Amino acid sequence: MYDGDFSKWVDAKGNVIPIYDPTTQVTAANGTVTRAQFTNNKIPKDLFNTASVQALGVFQTSGKLAPNAPSAIQGTQGYVSNNYIIASGSNVQPVDKRSIKGDHVFNEKHRISGYYGFDRESVTPGPEGPLTLPGLYSNNNDLQQATDVLRFSWDWAFSPTKLNHFYAGGNNWRQDHKPPQEYIGNWKSKFCMVNVPDCNDNLVQLNFSSYTQWGELHAMGRAGGQRIGKHRLCLQRRFHLD
Repeated sequence: MYDGDFSKWVDAKGNVIPIYDPTTQVTAANGTVTRAQFTNNKIPKDLFNTASVQALGVFQTSGKLAPNAPSAIQGTQGYVSNNYIIASGSNVQPVDKRSIKGDHVFNEKHRISGYYGFDRESVTPGPEGPLTLPGLYSNNNDLQQATDVLRFSWDWAFSPTKLNHFYAGGNNWRQDHKPPQEYIGNWKSKFCMVNVPDCNDNLVQLNFSSYTQWGELHAMGRAGGQRIGKHRLCLQRRFHLD
């Protein structure tokens, strides 16, 4: 199909799925729109999008991807919908969450409380690489995420009918993603498009749909609390690993 040949592209019944030429579109007097099918269901190369041709050429420097599944027999549905097996790969996804909360009662009129939440998460390929297509075809996108949460409150009872409740807080959330192309460096010298802010960071990935995701999730956590006189201290920590 890299050459535009869809002559073996069939449906579940083995019928060729027709590819129509948009340059032949005709609208009849009654509003009916028709297009002619490409000869032999093959798209001429002179109709290929130039950016797609350039991008595909760059991606193929890591190898020309071809069907590898036993069911990938040309002219069958398996060749269309189940033609590539990803035999290995994994992602390491640790999630480290911690939090601490404290309350202090000065007397029956004054009380303060505070909270701090800590979260660090990441997604990186496992030792054998990510669970994606190989080479530059990979759509893996790693993750580095950090979140810090602060909360504070103060309650002051002026009288049985008048209460002052003051509170403040803030969230500091940071996240960074990098595709494989960004690690290569100077990607824009290989492929770029007009009006893209930075081709080294923003282009380009080939995305594929209808993939099944699988894996394992391991999680553990610990929480505890203790009251010391007028004080109450709570601690919590969670850790996830995919």
